[in-house]
Amino acid sequence: MQIPGGRWAARRAHAVQVNDRLARDDPLSRLEAADRAARALFVLRRPELPLQRAGPFEARTHSDTVAAMLVAFSVAPSGIGERGAADPSGSVSEAVAEAVRVVRESGLPNSTDAMFTTVEGNWDECMEVVKQACDAVGRFGSRVSLVLKADIRPGWGGQLTAKVERVEAQLRGDAAPGSNPEAE
Repeated sequence: MQIPGGRWAARRAHAVQVNDRLARDDPLSRLEAADRAARALFVLRRPELPLQRAGPFEARTHSDTVAAMLVAFSVAPSGIGERGAADPSGSVSEAVAEAVRVVRESGLPNSTDAMFTTVEGNWDECMEVVKQACDAVGRFGSRVSLVLKADIRPGWGGQLTAKVERVEAQLRGDAAPGSNPEAE
Protein backbone atom coordinates (compact mmCIF):
# COMPACT_ATOMS: atom_id res chain seq x y z
CA MET A 1 0.00 0.00 0.00
CA GLN A 2 1.41 3.40 -1.01
CA ILE A 3 0.72 6.21 1.44
CA PRO A 4 0.86 9.78 0.09
CA GLY A 5 3.82 11.66 1.51
CA GLY A 6 6.37 8.85 1.31
CA ARG A 7 8.15 6.95 4.04
CA TRP A 8 7.77 9.65 6.73
CA ALA A 9 4.00 9.67 6.24
CA ALA A 10 3.89 5.87 6.38
CA ARG A 11 5.86 5.78 9.62
CA ARG A 12 3.76 8.56 11.11
CA ALA A 13 0.54 6.73 10.14
CA HIS A 14 1.86 3.55 11.75
CA ALA A 15 2.82 5.50 14.87
CA VAL A 16 -0.69 6.95 15.06
CA GLN A 17 -2.17 3.45 14.95
CA VAL A 18 0.22 2.16 17.61
CA ASN A 19 -0.30 5.10 19.95
CA ASP A 20 -4.02 5.65 19.38
CA ARG A 21 -4.92 3.63 22.44
CA LEU A 22 -2.66 5.83 24.63
CA ALA A 23 -4.62 9.02 24.03
CA ARG A 24 -7.97 8.08 22.57
CA ASP A 25 -9.90 11.05 23.93
CA ASP A 26 -7.38 13.87 23.39
CA PRO A 27 -6.43 14.58 19.74
CA LEU A 28 -3.47 16.79 20.71
CA SER A 29 -1.92 14.12 22.95
CA ARG A 30 -2.52 11.54 20.23
CA LEU A 31 -0.64 13.71 17.74
CA GLU A 32 2.19 14.27 20.24
CA ALA A 33 2.39 10.53 20.98
CA ALA A 34 2.50 9.77 17.25
CA ASP A 35 5.21 12.35 16.70
CA ARG A 36 7.25 10.92 19.59
CA ALA A 37 6.93 7.39 18.22
CA ALA A 38 7.79 8.48 14.66
CA ARG A 39 10.87 10.35 15.84
CA ALA A 40 11.97 7.28 17.78
CA LEU A 41 12.31 5.49 14.45
CA PHE A 42 14.97 7.99 13.36
CA VAL A 43 18.35 9.06 14.70
CA LEU A 44 17.00 12.42 15.88
CA ARG A 45 15.39 11.64 19.20
CA ARG A 46 13.43 13.81 21.59
CA PRO A 47 15.07 14.56 24.96
CA GLU A 48 12.76 12.27 26.92
CA LEU A 49 13.70 9.21 24.86
CA PRO A 50 16.78 7.14 25.82
CA LEU A 51 19.78 7.31 23.52
CA GLN A 52 21.35 4.25 21.96
CA ARG A 53 24.93 5.08 22.96
CA ALA A 54 26.53 7.85 24.98
CA GLY A 55 29.94 6.33 25.63
CA PRO A 56 31.48 2.90 25.99
CA PHE A 57 28.74 0.57 27.22
CA GLU A 58 26.62 3.36 28.70
CA ALA A 59 23.13 4.57 27.91
CA ARG A 60 22.17 8.12 28.81
CA THR A 61 19.40 10.56 28.09
CA HIS A 62 19.87 14.04 26.65
CA SER A 63 19.42 15.51 30.13
CA ASP A 64 22.61 13.69 31.24
CA THR A 65 24.76 15.49 28.69
CA VAL A 66 26.35 18.91 28.74
CA ALA A 67 26.23 19.31 24.97
CA ALA A 68 25.06 16.83 22.41
CA MET A 69 25.67 18.58 19.11
CA LEU A 70 27.54 21.08 17.01
CA VAL A 71 25.54 23.10 14.49
CA ALA A 72 27.39 25.00 11.77
CA PHE A 73 25.15 27.39 9.89
CA SER A 74 25.24 30.22 7.42
CA VAL A 75 22.34 32.61 7.10
CA ALA A 76 21.92 35.45 4.60
CA PRO A 77 19.12 37.73 3.37
CA SER A 78 17.99 38.31 -0.17
CA GLY A 79 15.53 40.76 -1.65
CA ILE A 80 14.43 44.00 0.00
CA GLY A 81 13.44 43.96 3.65
CA GLU A 82 12.27 46.46 6.25
CA ARG A 83 15.85 47.77 6.55
CA GLY A 84 15.71 49.08 2.95
CA ALA A 85 17.42 48.17 -0.30
CA ALA A 86 20.24 45.67 -0.47
CA ASP A 87 23.85 46.90 -0.35
CA PRO A 88 24.89 47.85 -3.92
CA SER A 89 28.17 45.91 -3.49
CA GLY A 90 26.24 42.75 -2.63
CA SER A 91 27.62 42.62 0.89
CA VAL A 92 25.45 41.07 3.58
CA SER A 93 27.89 41.82 6.42
CA GLU A 94 25.44 44.00 8.36
CA ALA A 95 22.81 41.23 8.38
CA VAL A 96 25.38 38.56 9.21
CA ALA A 97 26.67 40.72 12.07
CA GLU A 98 23.16 40.74 13.54
CA ALA A 99 23.01 36.93 13.31
CA VAL A 100 26.42 36.58 14.97
CA ARG A 101 25.30 39.01 17.71
CA VAL A 102 22.33 36.72 18.43
CA VAL A 103 24.65 33.70 18.66
CA ARG A 104 27.10 35.42 20.98
CA GLU A 105 24.33 36.73 23.25
CA SER A 106 22.95 33.19 23.58
CA GLY A 107 25.81 32.26 25.90
CA LEU A 108 26.44 28.99 24.05
CA PRO A 109 30.00 28.11 22.99
CA ASN A 110 30.45 29.35 19.43
CA SER A 111 32.94 30.27 16.74
CA THR A 112 32.62 32.23 13.52
CA ASP A 113 34.75 31.93 10.40
CA ALA A 114 34.43 33.25 6.85
CA MET A 115 31.75 30.72 5.87
CA PHE A 116 29.91 29.47 8.98
CA THR A 117 29.05 30.17 12.58
CA THR A 118 29.23 27.06 14.75
CA VAL A 119 27.34 26.74 18.01
CA GLU A 120 27.49 23.92 20.58
CA GLY A 121 24.65 22.82 22.84
CA ASN A 122 21.69 20.50 23.01
CA TRP A 123 19.14 20.20 20.20
CA ASP A 124 16.65 22.72 21.59
CA GLU A 125 19.29 25.32 22.47
CA CYS A 126 21.00 25.15 19.08
CA MET A 127 17.81 25.22 17.04
CA GLU A 128 16.46 28.16 19.06
CA VAL A 129 19.65 30.15 18.34
CA VAL A 130 19.43 29.29 14.62
CA LYS A 131 15.78 30.41 14.57
CA GLN A 132 16.60 33.69 16.32
CA ALA A 133 19.49 34.32 13.90
CA CYS A 134 17.16 33.72 10.94
CA ASP A 135 14.63 36.13 12.45
CA ALA A 136 17.34 38.78 12.90
CA VAL A 137 18.53 38.41 9.29
CA GLY A 138 14.94 38.37 8.00
CA ARG A 139 14.65 42.10 8.67
CA PHE A 140 17.27 42.72 5.96
CA GLY A 141 15.48 40.99 3.10
CA SER A 142 12.25 39.52 1.88
CA ARG A 143 13.81 36.03 2.00
CA VAL A 144 16.35 34.24 4.17
CA SER A 145 18.76 31.57 2.97
CA LEU A 146 19.91 29.07 5.61
CA VAL A 147 22.59 26.40 5.22
CA LEU A 148 22.87 24.12 8.24
CA LYS A 149 25.13 21.21 9.09
CA ALA A 150 24.91 19.32 12.38
CA ASP A 151 27.15 16.84 14.19
CA ILE A 152 24.86 15.08 16.66
CA ARG A 153 26.94 13.19 19.20
CA PRO A 154 25.01 12.55 22.42
CA GLY A 155 27.12 12.33 25.54
CA TRP A 156 29.96 14.45 24.20
CA GLY A 157 30.63 18.05 25.14
CA GLY A 158 33.43 20.50 24.44
CA GLN A 159 33.74 19.30 20.85
CA LEU A 160 33.84 22.81 19.38
CA THR A 161 37.52 22.96 20.27
CA ALA A 162 38.34 19.30 20.99
CA LYS A 163 37.76 18.16 17.40
CA VAL A 164 40.22 20.75 16.10
CA GLU A 165 42.74 19.91 18.83
CA ARG A 166 42.68 16.21 17.85
CA VAL A 167 43.38 17.07 14.21
CA GLU A 168 46.17 19.49 15.18
CA ALA A 169 47.74 16.79 17.39
CA GLN A 170 47.71 14.42 14.40
CA LEU A 171 49.38 17.06 12.23
CA ARG A 172 52.08 17.70 14.84
CA GLY A 173 52.63 13.95 15.23
CA ASP A 174 51.67 14.06 18.93
CA ALA A 175 49.05 11.35 18.55
CA ALA A 176 49.46 7.99 16.89
CA PRO A 177 46.98 7.36 14.09
CA GLY A 178 44.04 5.36 15.40
CA SER A 179 45.06 5.92 19.03
CA ASN A 180 41.66 7.42 19.86
CA PRO A 181 38.85 5.33 18.37
CA GLU A 182 36.25 7.94 19.39
CA ALA A 183 38.03 10.79 17.56
CA GLU A 184 36.87 12.01 14.17
